[in-house]
Amino acid sequence: MLIGTITGPGPDLAKRQIEKANQTCDGVELRLDLIGECSIPELLTEIQGVSILTPEKGDSSFFAYGADYLTLSWDDSIDIVHSQTKIIRSYHNFEHTPENLEEIYEKIPHADVVKIACTALQTTDALRMLLFAKEKENFIGISMGEDGQITRILGPVIGNVFDFVAIEAPAAPGQMTAQDLLNIYNYRSLSKVTKIYGLIGNPISQSPSHRTHNAYFKREGIDAVYLRMLLSHKELPLFFSQAKRLKIEGLSVTIPFKELLFEQIDHLEEAAAAIGAVNTLTFSEGMVLGANTDAPGALDALEEKEVVMGKRCTILGAGGTARAIGYEAHRRGAHVMILSRRISQARDVAKIVGASYGTLEDLGEYDILINTTPTTVPIPLERLIPRKVVMEVNVSHSNSPLMVHAKSLGCSLVYGMTMFEKQAAGQFSLWFEGAKSVSSKSFR
Repeated sequence: MLIGTITGPGPDLAKRQIEKANQTCDGVELRLDLIGECSIPELLTEIQGVSILTPEKGDSSFFAYGADYLTLSWDDSIDIVHSQTKIIRSYHNFEHTPENLEEIYEKIPHADVVKIACTALQTTDALRMLLFAKEKENFIGISMGEDGQITRILGPVIGNVFDFVAIEAPAAPGQMTAQDLLNIYNYRSLSKVTKIYGLIGNPISQSPSHRTHNAYFKREGIDAVYLRMLLSHKELPLFFSQAKRLKIEGLSVTIPFKELLFEQIDHLEEAAAAIGAVNTLTFSEGMVLGANTDAPGALDALEEKEVVMGKRCTILGAGGTARAIGYEAHRRGAHVMILSRRISQARDVAKIVGASYGTLEDLGEYDILINTTPTTVPIPLERLIPRKVVMEVNVSHSNSPLMVHAKSLGCSLVYGMTMFEKQAAGQFSLWFEGAKSVSSKSFR
């Protein structure tokens, strides 16, 4: 149930926020500590759904207003007045997520609903909260902060009684807007049987996958939700243990983990094993299956402009994406060269994919140029050749200096979004039975 949090300040702003919340939410929480001086009865009459009063400090007088719920701190000691108003007991920890959540839960006085909100310092804190909340009844489990936003998205999946959203200004760190939950994550369609998919990496902000994939789920009537999860390398073992317990169905993998997950994978697709990098994980019967859809996705995007057979294909970079593209380009008959800032890295990748190698300064003749490097890596733009094919794999680099200069030289351009769409279609064919014919256009 979606609850709009009203913060004011002041009664006039509060009324405006209530009016907005009435349009999208199932109820309203009046944060009296933030609204300030106001007529509580007057504000309550404006609410069309569930009403929740949350004062800075509770006392028995608040029962007289007749709200549906009154929020009390877990350690508030007041006389409980017999009324129709139900009680939410809340515990907040703004510093971290304690290990002893069960012990904290047991100390909270009896209430109609118990709410525990703790700051997530990393994604695995949020997953721990999700797993804890999933086992409780009449409960609200929230991880605050950006790393905890997945708990706000998955409220209906884990059975949260209420999910609190910002109407104008967030009332807590990481609080999301009703518009994002409804329009991006299809909140109204989520339930305890919704399947969970997601992206893991660091960084993840550049990926549009949470928008494209959830939009696809909505169009196709697939009961699933797709999340973005920022991870550190040290979290990986715990994350995979939690992911299995949470019954995550599949994951997309981005940098820097494409080459670092083999200890967590039970079975590797042949191409992924040869490439030495994965971008797709499928969870099945307790096992993790690894695959690589970057390779065919990139070459399918590229060959819409130029068939690579017999062509000189130069790849800038020596990471997991360069490995995948180099492998598939070589498999399709291209003459591949790998160029990297560090020649040792270029040599390692070239050995895997069957290519020649050098440093970025060795950029010379080519038919096709593919950039897999970050924007921080300087590319010798003066060596670009007019009217050749230039591909940028990063979806957010469509206006990078490389692409702008290549366009000015009359080059044929292949953008990262095209590759993204094609590799996503490949992932969905692995995750969903009957999706073999899914088109890359589905993700536009």
